[in-house]
Amino acid sequence: MKNLKFIILLFLIISAIVLLRFTDLGAKLTPDAIRAFVLSFGALSPLIYIAIYSIAPVFMIPGTFISFVAGVAFGGFYGTIYTVIGATFGASAAFLTVRYLGRDFIEGLLKGRLKIFDEGAERHGFKAVLFVRLIPLFPFSMVNYGAGLSKIKFKDFFLATLIGIIPGTFAYVNLGNSITDIRSWRFVLALAFLILLIIAPFIYNRMRLSGEVKSSIKQ
Repeated sequence: MKNLKFIILLFLIISAIVLLRFTDLGAKLTPDAIRAFVLSFGALSPLIYIAIYSIAPVFMIPGTFISFVAGVAFGGFYGTIYTVIGATFGASAAFLTVRYLGRDFIEGLLKGRLKIFDEGAERHGFKAVLFVRLIPLFPFSMVNYGAGLSKIKFKDFFLATLIGIIPGTFAYVNLGNSITDIRSWRFVLALAFLILLIIAPFIYNRMRLSGEVKSSIKQ
């Protein structure tokens, strides 16, 4: 049974890659096309957008340009709210899909060699997921799949994702909202904030190492 579930998971991943890379569908999935499709539903547009984002991570569809769509279609504030909701649902769906279809196979394949990793994942799952969510450098879909294959608790994954994606989502959505005027203060501010999120871990790590060195010298 676990082999069959893993085959289904591989089929989903390979199908997504083929559809996006080797068919016209990938070329048609542009921000403008998604925006036009979403807005064609009128008052239901926010729900349609959230539904699209809820499905996208399962099929490893990059969410960055979908976040841009929210900025253009709904503005910086509401676009951020809708994207956080959709992305959290989508990440959760991807996590549960991989957990159900792939975890047993990987565990059986490695035969207990995941024990140390799993223990750490269970104890520090929230912190680990929160850290990678706060930094836009980590691929969204890969984090979903990796966490699903681990023993990170779903509750920890869900909450860490919900909280951790807010800063990056705010930056991407507001970039999309002001993309037509790159000289505007909104675009500059959003870009600066995104860059800050990317370099913040390196600054923190450098400060931490500097503090450790000073502390060792004093001793």
